[in-house]
Amino acid sequence: GQAREAPIKAKCPTITLMKKIEAACVDKANPVVVRIMCGLMCVLTHGVLRWSDFQRSVKFFLGEDLLTAKSTMKRRDILVPWVAARRGFSGVDWAEQFISDLEAYGMPGSDFVMLEPKGLESFKNKPASYSSIVHYLRTSLIHIGVDPKEAIAFSLHGFRQLYPTLSNQLG
Repeated sequence: GQAREAPIKAKCPTITLMKKIEAACVDKANPVVVRIMCGLMCVLTHGVLRWSDFQRSVKFFLGEDLLTAKSTMKRRDILVPWVAARRGFSGVDWAEQFISDLEAYGMPGSDFVMLEPKGLESFKNKPASYSSIVHYLRTSLIHIGVDPKEAIAFSLHGFRQLYPTLSNQLG
């Protein structure tokens, strides 16, 4: 058989971009879907989470410094706790607005967190799919000023790479 090409590595955000995303998460001038997508990017980054881990999370709790929840993670049958720093790299409390925006639109659901976006101002009444979230993530990045050529290089997986990348760089 023919050797397969290695998959393209997911683009990892910079700390500068994460500060911009954290600020966009709380900026009421942004449409709600853009704020929620920015919150998703924050939770994937600061929680070092896969999209599927986040989407299957339950028991959200907004602590003083941390957002916590539990998830049935990849290849696990038990609920695994996770945490994400509420104030990220910028000092902005992105998590409080994120949870508030989710709740205002009936999320999290009983067996999934996010509903499928419908434009930038509302949601459909069904669980969000991976492909639609990738689309809205890129749309949201463009909305907050990221160059479209750069925005399309991001997928959901790159956000969970920032902390491991930083720790590798620090040795």
